[in-house]
Amino acid sequence: MSVRENLEIGAYRRTDAGAVRDDFERVLNYFPVLRERLGARAMALSGGQQQMVAIGRALMLDAKLQQLDEPSIGLAPAVIQTIGQIIQTISRSGVDVLLVEQNADMALKLSDDGYVLENGTIVMKGNALMTSRGVTQCERRISGCKAGSTPIRLHCPLAHRRTIPRSCPSSA
Repeated sequence: MSVRENLEIGAYRRTDAGAVRDDFERVLNYFPVLRERLGARAMALSGGQQQMVAIGRALMLDAKLQQLDEPSIGLAPAVIQTIGQIIQTISRSGVDVLLVEQNADMALKLSDDGYVLENGTIVMKGNALMTSRGVTQCERRISGCKAGSTPIRLHCPLAHRRTIPRSCPSSA
C-alpha cells in the first residue's frame, strides 16, 4: 500500500469528507517528508518514515484517545525528537495520548504524570517524576539493572511503559 492509501485507510469509518481532508493536510504538515512520498510504497520507507505513517494513520481516525506503541524504537535521535514534538502537539490539541515507550527520558519529558510499576506494584508516582530529579531516579532504576533478568515494567504516562529487568533496586 502507498503512503496515501495508508493515511486514507485510517479514516475509513469517517463520513465527514471536509474534516478528513483537513486532517490529511494536518498529518502532512506534521510530517512534511510524507507529502513527498505519498505515492511511494510505505514498506519501502525508512523506519522513521514508517513510524510517521503509522502515527498519521492513527490521527486520521480522529479519535479522542491515541495509543502509540513505542514510537521511538529503532529511530535516530533527530527523528525521536521530531516524534516527541508531534506527540506533544497532539496532546496539546486536546487528544489524550496513551504512550507505551521504552525511552524513559522521552516518556517522562512528555508526561503530565508518571508511575513506575515493579512486579505489578506502583513504586514511584506523581508529577515529581517529571522533574529532573525524578527522571534521574527513573534512569538510575533502569540503568542499575542486570541483563537477562525477568522483566518488570516502568510505566510513566500520559501513560508510558518500559520493560526492565527484575533485578533493579526496589527503591528509588
